[in-house]
Amino acid sequence: MNATKLIGSVIAVVLASSFALPSASADIMTYNGIALGETVRMHAPGINLLTSAGQVCVEYQDMTFAGYTVEIDQDPATCEVTRVPVDVLKNADLVSYLYETYHPTADTSVKAAALQVAVWEVLFESDKNKIDAGSGKFLISENNTVRKMANDMLSTLPSNYQPSYPQYVLASPVNQDILVGSSVGRASGGGASGGGAAVPEPTGLAMLGLGGVLMLIRRRRLAAC
Repeated sequence: MNATKLIGSVIAVVLASSFALPSASADIMTYNGIALGETVRMHAPGINLLTSAGQVCVEYQDMTFAGYTVEIDQDPATCEVTRVPVDVLKNADLVSYLYETYHPTADTSVKAAALQVAVWEVLFESDKNKIDAGSGKFLISENNTVRKMANDMLSTLPSNYQPSYPQYVLASPVNQDILVGSSVGRASGGGASGGGAAVPEPTGLAMLGLGGVLMLIRRRRLAAC
């Protein structure tokens, strides 16, 4: 078979396999508890709850994530989840802005709790003109330091935002859904990492395989010269 026909055959096989792979499938997420957080009292319609706010440590597909919860009426737990785009969330662009802007420096319990509260605020405040962690339909009390820092974060919200890289929600039908980034560290004995190897999409994996085949063909051509 000549090189042109071989390349054509490889492209057809690779593309077919890439479209056959699902973009999201169910897998087990292991919940390892709160990594950094503070206690706050959460208030929302029908909810008055003393709870922890902050980074949660989870493992998913051999990666460790420092994530944030995106529900206020579910408990985090080890369970089967499906990875879905952050676009499924209300005000997804603002959630992405908060995550990309403040997660990289959320290295204390107060910063992590404030970011969590800010995420809850943009998700659950029904009046967009009252984005304030201390008032409105959703608010927190009993931790003024966290509330003030959350409001400082919320005061920088843009009118709209285009994320720099993907974020995902590890979604469960019965337990807490967790917001995570696409760049994570390999699972290890302790802690969660916000940096590391990106999670490839199926099409990206297919193109990597195609690139390897084309490189092999090029090497064979050079060897024949």
